[in-house]
Amino acid sequence: MGGGNGLKSHMSREKNAAKKAAEKGGGGGKEGIKERTESKIGTSCAICRAPFTSTKMKAQLISHWETKHSKNTFVECFPDETPP
Repeated sequence: MGGGNGLKSHMSREKNAAKKAAEKGGGGGKEGIKERTESKIGTSCAICRAPFTSTKMKAQLISHWETKHSKNTFVECFPDETPP
């Protein structure tokens, strides 16, 4: 007589289903596309359209402006941000 792993497999499936339900979107596929795209983009460069997340510090915006678009003003590059 075999011991079988039916109960172990059943419990594993239940545990994985509960874990997946707790994640609430944000994963791959069409379910989480809104969380992946809209929640993190804070601003973007008006010249080259490089996206910057909302968690980026102002120093990183200034660094982008100085290295990539030094001939333009900071306001031309990031019109929604206050100039340094």
